Amino acid sequence: MQKADVVLDALHSLGMKRKTLQRAYRLLYNPTLYTLVDPAGSSTTRDELIDTLRHHRFRWGRRPAHDHWLCKVLVLILTHFLRPQDPPQVHGLQMGSGLHSALKASRELVSQATWTCVMDLHPQPDYRAASVRSWLAQEVADRRFVDLVARYFDVYSEPAVSSGSVLSGTVNPNSLHGLICHLRLRPLDKHLVELHHTFQSAGKTRRTRDQRQVKEDRVLQYFGFVRYLNQLLIALPNQRPEADAYLQEIAAILHAQGQDDAGHHTRPISSEGSEFEFLGYELKRDDGCSVSLRIPEQRLMQVCRPFLRKGKPVSLGDRTQFGDERIWDIYTAEFDAVSQYYTLAENRHRLRSFRWALRSSLYRTLAQKHKCHISEVVRKQNRQRSGGLVQAIAKTQFQVRWIDDVQWRDPQQVRAGEPCAVKVACTVRREALS
Repeated sequence: MQKADVVLDALHSLGMKRKTLQRAYRLLYNPTLYTLVDPAGSSTTRDELIDTLRHHRFRWGRRPAHDHWLCKVLVLILTHFLRPQDPPQVHGLQMGSGLHSALKASRELVSQATWTCVMDLHPQPDYRAASVRSWLAQEVADRRFVDLVARYFDVYSEPAVSSGSVLSGTVNPNSLHGLICHLRLRPLDKHLVELHHTFQSAGKTRRTRDQRQVKEDRVLQYFGFVRYLNQLLIALPNQRPEADAYLQEIAAILHAQGQDDAGHHTRPISSEGSEFEFLGYELKRDDGCSVSLRIPEQRLMQVCRPFLRKGKPVSLGDRTQFGDERIWDIYTAEFDAVSQYYTLAENRHRLRSFRWALRSSLYRTLAQKHKCHISEVVRKQNRQRSGGLVQAIAKTQFQVRWIDDVQWRDPQQVRAGEPCAVKVACTVRREALS
């Protein structure tokens, strides 16, 4: 068996050459791929899973541990094969692209545009085995591999992470649902790239005129887009009839893909104070060309709501069964996750209200556990702790390597005896290592 890095390099080369992936099912027999996605996994369990795949006895839904492990390997194989085929405007799968790069690109795009359109694409109705089989067969010429992936959606028809519980509002790119969503939106990407090249060539053909006329034509013909999974930001020309015509053309493509429920809104952003939301951030145009990234008020209320009742902090009784160190770590992880997600926001001072809600809930939880006054807990913890919930909130950090998506209180995780802690999904650790 070849090593995992050799297999992944071969998949990357096939993707760059845009060749069809063949004999992909045999890659599932390689034990190094399972060790790569889960180094702590049992070798006995791994060999048993490979044996069931080899003899075609594997069925989704029988053993959740096997399903989770195999799903990781399938995502690893498809991601390395599909990654080189994406245009630079599409973020989420390529190396060095993720939430961070998508937000930086959208900020630059909005600063040059006159009209923008934000689309929230919902491909959930086509998460059916027949539809998945037809879309995946265009890239993979292995019937056994395609059938294995298609049967996954018969058991897990809905994404494990709902867009309502994720701050970015997207599906998880490190899942089969996210990869199929990405495949279904490829025809739209191809059409948008062609429009982008058309507008660029239209601006270059007017170099014979005076410089002033060239600049005006380029502004008129500007078109660009940024897509991260099922979130799409489009910059349109400054003439409203042309913008509406292009939006109708894009809507026709989505209708052909069965996405009639794609919600979108178009707003002029040339005036000062225009704002809209994209990937959990609020993009606000302060003046003629400056665009700032901010924390939306609704998102901040969403993350504070679990720790408040009628506007006041409350204790979380389901955490009193843990030790003091464990309780403190849970609250600190929740604060660090949201603080790291909004590390590009220019109004990070608004996180003080979130820190206040978490810290007050933490003190009340410890006071309930030890049956003492809150002031006693405050004096004890402030003497022993430093950093995290106690330290001051830093300013905007533009030099970050990645941004993790944050999931809040997944109903599947809330079981008896478990904390309702935030889960950092680690879906977007794809920023450049520079």
